[in-house]
Amino acid sequence: MRPLAVSFDFWNTLVVGPQGLLSGMRREAVAATLAEHGVELAAGDLDRHLELAWSLHLEAWEGGRGFHPREAATSVAEAIEELDAAGRERVADAFLQAGRAAPLRLTPNAAETVAALSEAGVRLGIVCDVGLTGSGHLRAFLDRQGLLRHFDGWAFSDEVGRFKPAPEIFAHMLGQLAIEPGPEVWHVGDLRRTDVAGARAAGLTTVRYRGIEDDDSDLPEADRVIDDLSELLAELG
Repeated sequence: MRPLAVSFDFWNTLVVGPQGLLSGMRREAVAATLAEHGVELAAGDLDRHLELAWSLHLEAWEGGRGFHPREAATSVAEAIEELDAAGRERVADAFLQAGRAAPLRLTPNAAETVAALSEAGVRLGIVCDVGLTGSGHLRAFLDRQGLLRHFDGWAFSDEVGRFKPAPEIFAHMLGQLAIEPGPEVWHVGDLRRTDVAGARAAGLTTVRYRGIEDDDSDLPEADRVIDDLSELLAELG
């Protein structure tokens, strides 16, 4: 069936970054800010604060409730008792801005596939579970790659307030595209628990992309499994 609309997951579907890159950048940014304030933490303390922030995000993601990157940033800043209020705000900002210039890359054939779908009149959206790098940075990366202009709708978890597989995040994307759910609307993502289960519950055709990482869990499989995003173009006719 030729799609009327296609939504994409972001991480490991459209975009990938080196393992540990963003967490390392956040650590460096926070450490530099602490040095500017003359604060030297005991060995391992900063890593523990950062690990706690990630665990808060992971708990929310696995539990299906909303979580904003600023909550993680605030957790790190407030744990550093040596700072005053202004210093904590600077640490939080450093944490949040660290991913701005991250050297991310598009997945193979992502740019060509997105452009071809757009040129064929297929409406495009993104449904993304944001980690600790906010949606503003993710949009900016797509803009630098020339892809942002092809998308008609967005549903980033830090803006919608829910993670996949919650129906609200898919409904938000569909509302922005001004299209009703149905089999002619496809969602492409890499994870069975979030992308496949969430899109299926929303009434969409599910496509699991395993070109970067293969989710081999025993959760229900997608309607279709692909190894390269360009396989989506076969139905355009």
